[in-house]
Amino acid sequence: MFLRKNWRPVSVFIVAIAMVCVYLLQTDTLKSPIQICNIAEATPKPPPQGETAESGHWHGDAWHAEPHDTALEVVAAPVEDYRDVELEAYEASLSHFTAEERTQYDNVLRGEITRHREKYPDCQDPDAVFEDADRVARWYVKDKAYRKKRSALSEEWQKISTENDEFFDNLYLNMSEAERMAFIRNMSDAERDSMTAKMKDWRKRSDAAFKKLQRFDEEQPIEPKPRHTH
Repeated sequence: MFLRKNWRPVSVFIVAIAMVCVYLLQTDTLKSPIQICNIAEATPKPPPQGETAESGHWHGDAWHAEPHDTALEVVAAPVEDYRDVELEAYEASLSHFTAEERTQYDNVLRGEITRHREKYPDCQDPDAVFEDADRVARWYVKDKAYRKKRSALSEEWQKISTENDEFFDNLYLNMSEAERMAFIRNMSDAERDSMTAKMKDWRKRSDAAFKKLQRFDEEQPIEPKPRHTH
């Protein structure tokens, strides 16, 4: 009688209990059992016979005889280079100058720049002005060295050329033609041969010195023309 009157509430209650039981069974199934494992520390492999832990180390089954350096490599920070590379190259290009030549170069350089600045005070290209002044100053030093060497070569040639001036002055200025012919005619064969050999050697040395001077003239430095103009 009770079931007939209350069958619906009882049915709902039974279904609810069944659902709760299913849920609990699923929850227990999904949960994995907690396992507690004791991880034992690995015992270090002893070094081979004749070695110690300080003399090397194992890499797998291979023994390395050198100690393993575990220190971190310290990389030095890059050092900034504050050198003026262009200035160093410029100074190196003048390193062959003697102290006297460097003074000449500096004086000409400053003079050229000053003259240009005075003539063109509004010039906006100082680099071009410096390059022109630099070329002129280098040429001046080279040309002065050239002229000094040419003067020495010229003096050498003139010295050879005037070696027999006294002899020729006496022969051609102090003697008449008749006296000159008589002087030569009265010379002995040995004196005549000696004078002839002396004249040939003198002429040979004089010609060589003159040709050397001519060849050197071809090396004369050419004065540079300014590239920067207004």
